[in-house]
Amino acid sequence: GDSLTIDCHYDSTGRTKPTLGGLSTAEEMCLAFIYYYPKTEISNCQSMPLYDQIGSNPYHNVDTMYSWNWQNQDVKNKFKDIMNKTNLYHECDSHTHPDSPRYQQNVYRVPEPRIKYTPPPRQCPGSQ
Repeated sequence: GDSLTIDCHYDSTGRTKPTLGGLSTAEEMCLAFIYYYPKTEISNCQSMPLYDQIGSNPYHNVDTMYSWNWQNQDVKNKFKDIMNKTNLYHECDSHTHPDSPRYQQNVYRVPEPRIKYTPPPRQCPGSQ
């Protein structure tokens, strides 16, 4: 089947501790509103990294990351490698079955695209 990946970039270089995902202004959030056809029963979806390259308990893994020295380039490189290999937890809710626990739940790896996206050349006036 098809898959859709939203890739968000954050600059948290001014912080001394990890910035976790969430909906507060102190957290990193990435929201996308997707329109599609034909209509399905899905009302909303969310996903989050499990950091399972560190351990099996996501909450303990976050505590572990808080103890790392984030000024060290080796730590930053290690984290990038973890993010490239981690599994993601994904869940979707249904608008037609609001009382059901989850319309869809899954743990998966981010699929690698068969063809990498290449943005078209910029067409800005006055740019070289």
